[in-house]
Amino acid sequence: MRPPALRPSPNMWRRLAMGVAAGLGVFATPGAAHAGTYKLCMLYHATTVDSGIGEDYYTSTPWWRAQGAKVEIYQVTPTWPYPKVWPPAGQDPYIGKYDGCVTFDVPGVDQAQFVVRLYTETRLGENDNLVVRAWSPGATQTGYFSIVTSTLSSGQTRWIYGPASNLSNLVAIASFAYYWWWIHDTAGQGLEDSGTVTLYDQECSLYPGNSCSGGKNVSIAPDHVQRKFAIAHEMGHSIYAFFRAEQGSDMGYPFDCSENVGGPACEYTNGPPGLAHALQSMEWSSCAMGEGFAHFFATDAFNSHSQQGARFGYYKYLNQSDPYVVDVENGPLGGATAFMEGVCAPPYGGHGTELDWLRTFWDYHTNAGTKPGHSLILDEMWRAHEDSPLPCEMYTKMYEATTSDGMGSRWSSLGAYNGIDWGCGR
Repeated sequence: MRPPALRPSPNMWRRLAMGVAAGLGVFATPGAAHAGTYKLCMLYHATTVDSGIGEDYYTSTPWWRAQGAKVEIYQVTPTWPYPKVWPPAGQDPYIGKYDGCVTFDVPGVDQAQFVVRLYTETRLGENDNLVVRAWSPGATQTGYFSIVTSTLSSGQTRWIYGPASNLSNLVAIASFAYYWWWIHDTAGQGLEDSGTVTLYDQECSLYPGNSCSGGKNVSIAPDHVQRKFAIAHEMGHSIYAFFRAEQGSDMGYPFDCSENVGGPACEYTNGPPGLAHALQSMEWSSCAMGEGFAHFFATDAFNSHSQQGARFGYYKYLNQSDPYVVDVENGPLGGATAFMEGVCAPPYGGHGTELDWLRTFWDYHTNAGTKPGHSLILDEMWRAHEDSPLPCEMYTKMYEATTSDGMGSRWSSLGAYNGIDWGCGR
């Protein structure tokens, strides 16, 4: 584990992510000669249709650093089989989780050619506690890309470019979303136990045409494979499920989305039965909180906290633009602030919209003053769920949880501003 001083700052990582595309023309970088020492840096290819909407990270480049990727490296020799030169015997095959690079020695060899196996699997977190992998339907193990390098001289650094594929999209985007969540809050990123999230290139079996997360297993529908905000959204659900499991709760989806009311502008009718929720639909506060949190997780992954504004690209389109761009800080993009109170039909008691809860979570986490970290937000959500089975009580229970943490005034003022402060009886 690197000491904290060597971790990239948010601004440094922003420059790093944006600089990958600019540096693609530099294929090999000469360095100080050191016989038999080579450095390879891995890049996943990710194609997106919801980038460049005003967010801050990965706004255009298709090349995403394969941080913490599972990698095996073989030396090309005149005979087969090729000898493995990395990882050494007894070492796990995961490369640098900060930069996606690996340095290794081949004693006595000043020039060499290599075959790189770049797997669609990464390992991330302060204690290497989360494995993220992308599988095809029916797969029983992680696949890989085989990439043959040209000849390298000792002391050189070489970028290794993975090919475009759905699985590359899934692992690149999901891994970055978790990496950024963790790097913002390394001392309390919410997870302590080890776990594995497997993303499948397939639609949700329970809700055809949609994506869904069961915690350990995530299904990404064909329409969402190239949508970074949709993939990050499902990762948000998984992170919350893992946190719940660590507290001894069930990992299943705990949000009640059975309510879908509020009039034509606030009812979602495009989804199958049981999936009656969207960004602007008026729902039980349970559903609005859970889905709003997942939207917040995706927003948090691709926007800098050093700026006042943030952008979120919604993926159900709501018969409007694609992606449907939300100004998370304020309206009008994505709808007016306090959307439910301004647009939906009463009664509001016990209800909310995902849009209003998304904005509340973002403000709660980023506004000036004492800011809650990721672990605290996860814990407050978990306590709100555990304290009551009623789907209408989530705002009230979140207020109780935040008050016990000394954050009640912050939560209530932001809840009122964004229009989510409706208990069951109001």
